[in-house]
Amino acid sequence: MSRKIKKSLIFIGILFILTVVIAFMAITKPKTEALKTKPKIWVVNALRIAIDEISPVYPLLGKVESSSLVKAAAPVGGVIASIWVQEGGYFKKGQPLVSLAKEDLDLPVAIAEANLTSNKAKLDLYKLKAKTNKKNLKSELTLLKIKEKNVDRNTKLTKRKLSSEMILDKAKEELINQQKSVAMARLLVAEQDANLKQLQAAVQNAEINLQQTKINLTRGQLVAPFDGRVAKLLVAVGDRVNTGSGLINFYAADDLELRVKIPQIYLSSIQQALKNGEQLFASYNSYASKEFKLPLLRLAGQSSASGLDAFLQIPASLDNITLGSIMQVNLVSAILPNVFAVPYSALYGFDKVFVIDEKTSQLVALQVQKLGKTANNKALLRANVKDGYLVLTTHLPNAITGLKVVVERENE
Repeated sequence: MSRKIKKSLIFIGILFILTVVIAFMAITKPKTEALKTKPKIWVVNALRIAIDEISPVYPLLGKVESSSLVKAAAPVGGVIASIWVQEGGYFKKGQPLVSLAKEDLDLPVAIAEANLTSNKAKLDLYKLKAKTNKKNLKSELTLLKIKEKNVDRNTKLTKRKLSSEMILDKAKEELINQQKSVAMARLLVAEQDANLKQLQAAVQNAEINLQQTKINLTRGQLVAPFDGRVAKLLVAVGDRVNTGSGLINFYAADDLELRVKIPQIYLSSIQQALKNGEQLFASYNSYASKEFKLPLLRLAGQSSASGLDAFLQIPASLDNITLGSIMQVNLVSAILPNVFAVPYSALYGFDKVFVIDEKTSQLVALQVQKLGKTANNKALLRANVKDGYLVLTTHLPNAITGLKVVVERENE
């Protein structure tokens, strides 16, 4: 046997042995089972809810206003002589606030008096003239009758050939001229009636103007109509102002109101409470941690998409509040039945919480109606639930129905 054939047989034998060994190792290799991944279980806190009757609290932001805000203006043009108050200062009823120079107030009165005297003199003169015109008309009418009789007489005489045509024509001419005189006299009387009414109106206007200037004279020293506080001073001593220029803004110290906007979702319960005759209040905590109650006075007559304005009375004891201040209050509404409270961490969006199914330890999404908050700052909700439901209070970013959880602690 040749060497070449021997080498080939040896190579084939070695290859066969390797194949058998590899096959044997593959058959005898121990089998490893596939790794099973266990789903992650989230450790959470939860609250066992209790259905109850609770008064909702609505956090509201508002601005302080006053229904008695007065914006006083100058009755006449003039110079500011005196200012008796300071901006932000308090004053008493009857106290002077701002005064114009007396000279600027006396002059319009003097002018108005002179104007009235002038118009009265014109009226008296015209009345005398009107009396004369009426007497003249009466005389002209008498003359007219004489001329008419003269024409009638000459007509008869002419027919009887006892007078000439020339005399009759002259009588007719005199009658025509007299008719013109009567017409002119009547026109003067008619015109004088219209002119007389105009002069009487001018006198009446002058009397009214004089009364107004005398009123302005008293208004030249602005006197407080009630106890109040200065909101803003618009002038200084020595300023020259025109008629109608603003002088001072002030308001009654005990007439401050807080205007707040009540969202549409809260309106129905508040309106129903007011309809039932209930008095609602808002609470306000001052910087000194003292709580004040602000009664709800009324609701506005017109609403918008964002809600309806409401007006709260600011008590006189809250004397550090000024016009235009911004206040945060909590409006306490009437008691609502069949509601429950949860921490805000339990809310997902505005209308969803997750209930924990205690049999499967899985989350189940639940639609809720948010009705406000409670006095201890929890979300007040209403939903189709019963006492004892376990609500998730740990806020999970990946919370979905079916997510497995384990409750570590139940909140109270």
